[in-house]
Amino acid sequence: MKQIIAAVAKNPVLPNLLMLSILIFGFINFTQLRRETMPEMEMGTVQVKMIYPGASAEEIEEAIIVKIENNLNGIDGINYISSVARESMATVKVILEDKVSDQQLVFQEIKDSVNRIPDFPADCEKPNIQLIKTRSNAMILVLHGNAPERTMRELALDISDELIAKGASQVNVGGIRDYEIAIEVKREMLRSYDLTMSTITNVIKQGSLNIASGSIKTNAEEYKIEIKGKKYNAEDYRNLLVKTRPDGSAIRLFQVADVYETFEEGKCQGRFEGKDAVLISVLRSSDEDLIKLADKIKKYVHTKQPELPEGIDLSILSDYSESVTQRIDLLITNAWQGLILLFFALWFFLDIKLAFWVSVGIPISFAFTGGLMGISGETLNSVTLFGLILVLGIVVDDAIVFSENIHLHQKIKIYPQ
Repeated sequence: MKQIIAAVAKNPVLPNLLMLSILIFGFINFTQLRRETMPEMEMGTVQVKMIYPGASAEEIEEAIIVKIENNLNGIDGINYISSVARESMATVKVILEDKVSDQQLVFQEIKDSVNRIPDFPADCEKPNIQLIKTRSNAMILVLHGNAPERTMRELALDISDELIAKGASQVNVGGIRDYEIAIEVKREMLRSYDLTMSTITNVIKQGSLNIASGSIKTNAEEYKIEIKGKKYNAEDYRNLLVKTRPDGSAIRLFQVADVYETFEEGKCQGRFEGKDAVLISVLRSSDEDLIKLADKIKKYVHTKQPELPEGIDLSILSDYSESVTQRIDLLITNAWQGLILLFFALWFFLDIKLAFWVSVGIPISFAFTGGLMGISGETLNSVTLFGLILVLGIVVDDAIVFSENIHLHQKIKIYPQ
């Protein structure tokens, strides 16, 4: 170490070139660091979701959940499995052991295992399998106004699609109810046509299915055949055939029941400033810069407002980029204020030359740190910014100790040999 210090002291060009290189290297990497609220973390949970339209919770458990759980037995790294069966949906959560070092590897094993299950019901949608990670909000918008629920819902979904097109990786819409088709059976009509509720139930269930009907193989390819029978609107359900009478006349569903489109019951609806409201949460992915994304959203809100119907407003409820911006501003403010105070204090008590070089050490230290953060893929977030603000004082303390020692040796005319 003494030899290195002596070589640097005898060759002042080398440290100056090194200092300049560090400043350029650090500045380039620091300006390219992604900014976010909190660092992304894997939560050690794999979630499997499957949609099975029209199936009861018991059918979901037997046809989906039991098969998934049996298939996952034996995979190393799984702590336990938690499953929930509800109408039309299965949710399986696989909790990984704490000792698992490579969660992506276990996740891939689970994904492959679920995708290999051959005998899911034909009407099931493809499994949605994901490794749960912390994903922070970028901004929360609120769409509010006195307008019909259908209008608010359609506007919110349009805004969601437009935000994704603008660069948001995920947009969640809350405070809206999904469409549903209500069928209110008239008991007197059942009696007059000699029908039962179970008959109506079976007609509705069987009349709205996509049925797998085999496949056709050729020399080059194999084609899956499926009969599309799923109904998506009230008119299709109204015309379902319930029964054919001996005289050949048909009894259809609209003759024994009122069929209409409505919204599902039991969900909370949002209110904001005394008006109906829909929350639109914009989330960022790990490769998105929070502040750049927030700027895009603000610009979008500004241009979208004039396009909305009269009486409906789109407002920013929470902007999570503000906290990151404030911390970055705090770091910059503390750095330049500390640098100025340090320079004048050392100039007053020691020497202007020492004051200059000690002060230069602050930006060089942070430039080197920024360069290493850029190479290692780190981001500017609440944790790293707190660390940088904290270490700012430590860097200054060490620099003062070194400068005082150098000044002492210069006074007694001792120089490195």
